[in-house]
Amino acid sequence: MGGRGANLRLDAIVRAHGSLFWKMTYCQPPAAEGYATAMLFTFDEYGLGRGGRDCATAASEAVGRGTP
Repeated sequence: MGGRGANLRLDAIVRAHGSLFWKMTYCQPPAAEGYATAMLFTFDEYGLGRGGRDCATAASEAVGRGTP
């Protein structure tokens, strides 16, 4: 999604819909696009989102090191 541009796009979606909020999380440092998960939620807390392309790799590497 890419930094500040992602924030602007998510803000535009939320404003157009009128009943959403968004949340961006990262599966590991650094706060980079490949580790980002963007979620859109309605105020009844239902949501959808997409995880970063490197999150599955990061999780399997962490398990391999014995890190939760």
